[in-house]
Amino acid sequence: MGLYVPLDVNFPDDDRVLACSVEAQMMYVRSLCLVKRTDSDGIVSQVQLRRLSDGCRAKPAQLADELVGAGLWSTYDTGFLICAWVKHNPTSDDLKAKREANAERQRRARERKAEADASRVTAADVTDASRVTDTARNGPYSEVNSDSEVHGVTPLASPSDDVERVCSHLAARMERHHPEGKRPRVTQAWRADVDLLLRRGELGVANASPWPVEEAVARIDAVFDTLDVRNNGFCWADQIQSPGKLREKWSTLATQISAAKRGNEPPRVVER
Repeated sequence: MGLYVPLDVNFPDDDRVLACSVEAQMMYVRSLCLVKRTDSDGIVSQVQLRRLSDGCRAKPAQLADELVGAGLWSTYDTGFLICAWVKHNPTSDDLKAKREANAERQRRARERKAEADASRVTAADVTDASRVTDTARNGPYSEVNSDSEVHGVTPLASPSDDVERVCSHLAARMERHHPEGKRPRVTQAWRADVDLLLRRGELGVANASPWPVEEAVARIDAVFDTLDVRNNGFCWADQIQSPGKLREKWSTLATQISAAKRGNEPPRVVER
């Protein structure tokens, strides 16, 4: 938004204005714009008179004298002061204080937003992001050493036996499914994802229930026993490249498993 200066609609009819020539009136309006732009608190210097009177036939000093005589300007130090300026406009100190207050308010708002954003970053968010990065970089069944430095995942201090069991079972089923019998490496990211799976259930579902370890094993078996078929080159079992992917895709996988078990239709390829 550009700067503007208030000018009363009755300005042309003011007695003080009517006492001045048209050129003096024009210089007065120009002076309002000047002091607004420069935050000079209504002060016009002698050196600025020539610029304010540009295009006028009368001399700058003559026009200034008209404005002083009419009571629109007053002499001030080595220049002039617009008499009504402070009455209708904030001072430069007021404007500075307002700008500083706005800057401080915006700074606090940015800090609050940054703190709120940081508080929303959970271990699950970090794990999901690291899993996508690892899959895109290394492909399925990656043998890369996916430790916490690579993934940004905080290692579990002491993975439970249930976590290790589910990780081992998934790795074994993926090894059997892989055409070359390649066993994926159980990483810290895997353990973190399985821990979330057992404690929080599937991802992206409101009020999801935790998965008991036996249920997790059974669901892994259901995926590889039921969906280990290809339809136009697509196989749902191929999509399970990590515990995180199982947690993310379970709702879709469950639908495909149910359809396959009913025998109503083969597992369908849906847009991922």
